[in-house]
Amino acid sequence: MTRICQAPLIAVVVLWSLVSQALAIITEVNHHGNLRISHSTRTLYPHDIMTENAPQCQSPTLQTQCLTIATYDAITQRIQTVLGTLSQANCNAQVCPRADFAGCVLRMAGHDFMDMLWDPQQQANPTGGSDGCISFVDPDNVGLAPCLTGTGSLHANVEGVGLASIYHDFCTSVSLADFFVIAAEAVMAYTRKMAVDPNNSTFDPGFKSQFKFGRVTSTACEYAAGRMPNPEHGCAATRDVFLDNLLLDWRGAAALMGVHTLGRVHIGNSGYHGWWSDPGNSSLFNNNYYVSMIRKSWTPREVYRDSGGTTRVASGSASGKFQWDIHPRMCQGEASCDQKHLTDANEMMLNTDICLLYTDTQANQ
Repeated sequence: MTRICQAPLIAVVVLWSLVSQALAIITEVNHHGNLRISHSTRTLYPHDIMTENAPQCQSPTLQTQCLTIATYDAITQRIQTVLGTLSQANCNAQVCPRADFAGCVLRMAGHDFMDMLWDPQQQANPTGGSDGCISFVDPDNVGLAPCLTGTGSLHANVEGVGLASIYHDFCTSVSLADFFVIAAEAVMAYTRKMAVDPNNSTFDPGFKSQFKFGRVTSTACEYAAGRMPNPEHGCAATRDVFLDNLLLDWRGAAALMGVHTLGRVHIGNSGYHGWWSDPGNSSLFNNNYYVSMIRKSWTPREVYRDSGGTTRVASGSASGKFQWDIHPRMCQGEASCDQKHLTDANEMMLNTDICLLYTDTQANQ
C-alpha cells in the first residue's frame, strides 16, 4: 500500500490506528439471528449493495491508485456532516441516532478487518482483512447493511442515513476497502472531538497523518463466514480471533474491544439487548466502556424475546443468548429498577467483554 499522494510527510500505518487510538483512550483514566441478504438467488456482499442503482459505480476501482489529502478530507467531511445532522440533544434510551449510526459504521470497518486469517504455512498471504468485504451470512454481521444502504434499520431516526450515497461520489477513484477505513476514521475523529473539545475546529486525532491507501476490494468473500468471535464463548473466542487470527496480544485485544463504547446491540439483529454504556456516552469515542466494566456491577441473564424476536420480555421464547446486565443495585431510585433489563435503557456486557477484566466465567454458567 502507498501513502497519500503528494504528501511526503504522511506516515505509513494501516487500520491498526484504531488499536493505537483505543490504547490511548484506555490510559486516560483510568450476536445473533440469521440473515441472508440475497438478490434473486445470489448472495450479496458490500460491493454489490454499495454500487447498486449507481450507474457511475458499475466499474468501480478495486484498488486506489492515488489518494490526495483533498480526497481524504472530502470523504471525512461528508461523513462528519451526516453525524452532525443526527441530533444529540434528544438522545435517550429509545432514540439516539448518532450513537446508532456511528456504532454501525465503526463495526462495519472493524468486522471487515476482523475476518483476516493467517495461514500458518503461508503467513505472508492471509485471507480476509480490510478488503471491503464481510459475509452478511455471518450472524455477527446482522444489522450492518442498513448503515450502508440507509434503509431497514431497527433503530429510530436513522432511515435514509447510509454510506452508499457518499461512496457513489468516490467509487471510481477510491476502493471500497479504503473507503470503509476512511469512514471509520471519520467517525472516530468526530466522536472523539465531541468527547474532548466539541468547539475546537482544529482538533486532529492524527488519523490522516498515518493513513495509507491501496487496500484491494474483494467483490465476494464466502470464506469470511464464521470468522467473527461468538460472544457466548467468552475469551476463548477472543483468543481465536484477535490473538491467533489477527496476531494481536491481549493488550491489543482489550484496546480493540474499546470500539464498543459507540453504539449498542439490538435483539432483532444479534439476539442481545442493550447499551455497553449509557446512551449519552455511547455516542462519544471515550473510555466509558472500560469505566463501566470496572465501576458497575453485572448480573448474568438469559435473553428472552417475544414471538417476533424483536422485544425483550420477562419470559417467553428463550433465545439461547446469555449476557451480563447491569445489576439492579446500580440503579437505585429509578422506577421499576428490577425491570430495567427489559427496557431500552438496559446496559449490558457480553461474555467477550467481561472476560477481559474478570475470570472467564460465561453468563450461562
